[in-house]
Amino acid sequence: MADLDATIGGTSANSYVDVTRATEILTDSRLRISAWTDNEEDQEAALQWATYLIDTYFVFEGNRRNPSGDDRQALSWPRYEAYDVDEVLIPYDEIPYRVEWATAELALELLTRDRSAEPGLLGLGFREARVGSLMVKVDPQEKPDLVPDSINAILYPIGTPSAAASMGKGTYSARINRT
Repeated sequence: MADLDATIGGTSANSYVDVTRATEILTDSRLRISAWTDNEEDQEAALQWATYLIDTYFVFEGNRRNPSGDDRQALSWPRYEAYDVDEVLIPYDEIPYRVEWATAELALELLTRDRSAEPGLLGLGFREARVGSLMVKVDPQEKPDLVPDSINAILYPIGTPSAAASMGKGTYSARINRT
């Protein structure tokens, strides 16, 4: 995996936060973060994967700061014309706290459990199980959520899950443009 690059607006950025910032956010916002304290290499990989999932599965307000050209930014943030939950303009040269927070939380979640794995027995994906004669009915429509609802809630004021994020679960959002 590439080295972690949390340069704001950088052409090779691959994370919204570095390990120090993520640790600070998680320490301030959670009671238990034992999965986070293993090793820095895992933390960096989790932050990169979390950033990739956020950029892939969310549609954000506003426009990329550098949408094209030689200095094209690698990530969705920073952005122009994006507003926070209180309808205050987010500075075009900053990563909003909600994006940092969501990145740290999702990275911790990725270290805790493999979100891309098939659901476990009697968990998501099974709609019926019987102990006598062991019958299990698989629901082929159920898929594991790569991005948990808690991350959707954190990012909701500044972005919405894309159709890809809903993974066929029937929840789709339309982007609203301010005039």
